Amino acid sequence: MTIKRKAKHTVGRRRDSKNAKGLDLFVRHYDRLRDLPALIPLWPRELRDTSQSGHLKLLSKLRQALRHERQRGLSGHWSYNVARHKALLDAYRYETQQARKSG
Repeated sequence: MTIKRKAKHTVGRRRDSKNAKGLDLFVRHYDRLRDLPALIPLWPRELRDTSQSGHLKLLSKLRQALRHERQRGLSGHWSYNVARHKALLDAYRYETQQARKSG
């Protein structure tokens, strides 16, 4: 029993670690025009805007969506969705990385 717990814990740490491989895996499957509208409400012009100010507005909306999703999770609300929370976090990390590159 102890061995199984240890193995699961080790695997979980590797998978959830904040390394570049995890973000690179997400980047290969991430499409801004396809994925963001499913996560947060955006106008088409907001999706196409890759300027520094556009990234900042998008990051602000993603932060707000993350805050609301986190609150739902902490309160045990029935509408909390772990997959959505992870997708929001991954999108936020990717868009933050892109904002740093563009500015």
